[in-house]
Amino acid sequence: MSLSPNTELKTKVLITGANTGIGYETCLALLRSQIPYTIFLGSRSKTNAENAIKKLYEQIDFDQPSSGSDSEVIPVVVDLESDESISACYEEVKSRTDKLDVLVNNAGAAFDGTGPKNGMSQREIFNRTFDINVTGTHILTQRFIPLLFNSANPRILFLTSGSASLSRTEDPHFSLNKSPGPGWPKEEEEGEGGYLSYKSSKLALNMIMRDWIRLLRNDDKFKIWSINPGTVLTGLGGDKEQLKKWNAKSPETSGIFIRDVIEGKRDDQVGKSVSPPGGPSGNILPW
Repeated sequence: MSLSPNTELKTKVLITGANTGIGYETCLALLRSQIPYTIFLGSRSKTNAENAIKKLYEQIDFDQPSSGSDSEVIPVVVDLESDESISACYEEVKSRTDKLDVLVNNAGAAFDGTGPKNGMSQREIFNRTFDINVTGTHILTQRFIPLLFNSANPRILFLTSGSASLSRTEDPHFSLNKSPGPGWPKEEEEGEGGYLSYKSSKLALNMIMRDWIRLLRNDDKFKIWSINPGTVLTGLGGDKEQLKKWNAKSPETSGIFIRDVIEGKRDDQVGKSVSPPGGPSGNILPW
């Protein structure tokens, strides 16, 4: 799929892990915007990316049967566990445009719930979670910085989690901070507390975001945030039934929220971990 003739007028966005969940809904929200976008839809599989794009266009045509969207979506393959894949994704995007306006670091993984059932050791769970959520995300951001520098208004978004707030660890009523009974070994009810590798990785990701703030502080045009979408019903971690028990919201709400950040509605909160309006933590998640 080639870019349209007026592509230079469009805001260029790369969204990782965008074939499902929050990433997909962010693509859909951008397609419904009045602002025209070129969206690079990142997925570990080209087939999954192309299938997601087909579904997106079908939804947009249903919403706007007379005109459709002025934006366009391009499939790109990127696996955060592979430096070669990250570099190949960069070269693919670079071959189509000389700049990137927005990088949405959405791709992530959680193995705390499903890992033990699939035979993963604690070391494997931690190593793979950090490889994807922290190391891979940082390397991809670093790789795409040259294209972001070519933008007049570059933005970087890191998808974090409300569970990554150190302040919330002092709240015994927070869903991922409940304590088991006394004695050892500890027996935790499934879905209560725990998720330590995931929480720790998102806390580390917040530090990655803050260090990019440090690195780019004197390049005033850069705007960077951590995005706390709240509890959302996605396939992350593979336990949708538990998410339903936590009253998880539709990922559609997160897509609209991320679009608002991209389109300037949180520019007064750069460098913060921002949350949707009306959330339990307010508009800014405490560190």
